[in-house]
Amino acid sequence: MKKLYALLLLQIIWGGVNAQQLTPCDTANLDSSLDLTGVIFNDIHIDTLSYAKNPLPALLADVKYKNDVYGQPPGCDPPETDECLNDGSALKYYAYYPKDHDYAACPLKAVVLAHSGSFAECSSLDQPGINKISLFLAQRGFVVFNVEYRRGIMLDSSNLSNNSVQQYKAPYIAEQDIRGFFRSMIKRERNKSQFTDYWKIDTNNIYMGGMSAGDYAVLNVARYSKSMNDALYAPPITSGNIQYVLGNPDLDFYYGEPDLDFYSFYQPKIKAVFSMWGAIPMPWNPYHTISNQPSFFADAHLTPAILFHGYMDKTFPLVDDMPYSQDVNLSPSTPTSELQYNSTDFCIRNDEGPFSLNPYPDTPDIINGSSYNMYRVLKYYSVKCEIYVDCSMKHGLDKDGPGYGSNFGTGATDAEQTELYMVQRFAIFIQKLLHPPSVYGNTIFVDCENTSKNCTTNTNCTNRSCGELIDFP
Repeated sequence: MKKLYALLLLQIIWGGVNAQQLTPCDTANLDSSLDLTGVIFNDIHIDTLSYAKNPLPALLADVKYKNDVYGQPPGCDPPETDECLNDGSALKYYAYYPKDHDYAACPLKAVVLAHSGSFAECSSLDQPGINKISLFLAQRGFVVFNVEYRRGIMLDSSNLSNNSVQQYKAPYIAEQDIRGFFRSMIKRERNKSQFTDYWKIDTNNIYMGGMSAGDYAVLNVARYSKSMNDALYAPPITSGNIQYVLGNPDLDFYYGEPDLDFYSFYQPKIKAVFSMWGAIPMPWNPYHTISNQPSFFADAHLTPAILFHGYMDKTFPLVDDMPYSQDVNLSPSTPTSELQYNSTDFCIRNDEGPFSLNPYPDTPDIINGSSYNMYRVLKYYSVKCEIYVDCSMKHGLDKDGPGYGSNFGTGATDAEQTELYMVQRFAIFIQKLLHPPSVYGNTIFVDCENTSKNCTTNTNCTNRSCGELIDFP
């Protein structure tokens, strides 16, 4: 975290010059006159906390695979054998909050963020991008929770284009954790007298966001109804129903127990989504046809959204008429292989497995719709949304250095500048939801910068295409 604190110091110094004088409730309500491209608060603190239940339930299991896609970060080496641990260390989070705010006068809005990393074990909430975004948001008047969740996958080495059973399980487990965190955040706020938390949040106006895999899980938590979850996770299963082997979506593993129905009590508190190169999973049939996709969301909790995506994304392709497909095939049986990618009985909740997927590769099982698909669904239902497309960007922002180009038309020369731009757009998007302008303006930005600074009209971008590749409606 040393680099993060160095960044924080620089931001505080910069913010001291540009800070605005505000009343506590002006800030908490993101008054329409505020220029949210700049810093509002200077003194940002970070607390490290846990949302695990104490004592930890014996049924909580965190899987570690020796063949996980671990990458090369220092101190993250694969185990010698697969492990199934009763370990709550993954259930932690960082709380970013301004200390120079009068919380007694007005609690601040909260943002819950989930990091990227393909659900691999060595991805974590310590990634610099998610922490910079958390910091930038806190400087603009939010209490931000950067949430860790359980991870662990194996890729189908026989065919990397197929999703293994381990990849199929991982998002479901992450969603359980994020739902558990959401309940824990609300309960902690109710029981504030039992803690020394400096901050207070408005529990009726909460925002969620994520990058890549984190966004995949967040969108499910924020939007999907019970029937959508059942449809998504039921059809490909040939044995070991996922709720039987992994538990229902709302488990009692967390400080916030499943005391109330998530869909009727907790989910309505989510007011908008900040989506960064993520995806919305749907059953392939019949929703691979884009015109059918709105019907899948007929009973969804369709919150407003601001969406960022790269046109050259191969992981979650923006559209399906490129060389990259949005279709997902689950791994077929591999009976001659030592590693089983279609079926597993390791680290599941009972001894009556295995948990097995559809073994037939001829027809895709899932479609991962992109930000563009979500934009079309929201527009169909007249839900407020904005989409930002970078025509040269792949999956995630470019690495810093010569040739950096994932800037969404802003001229940003490194990832930090792009992350700041995305935060500015999200903060102003929330501001406009709270204080609707008389004229909203453009909602599609293809390699074009939106320069509005508050509740003024969005920039009128006329570009709707990435060369001859796509023409947005």
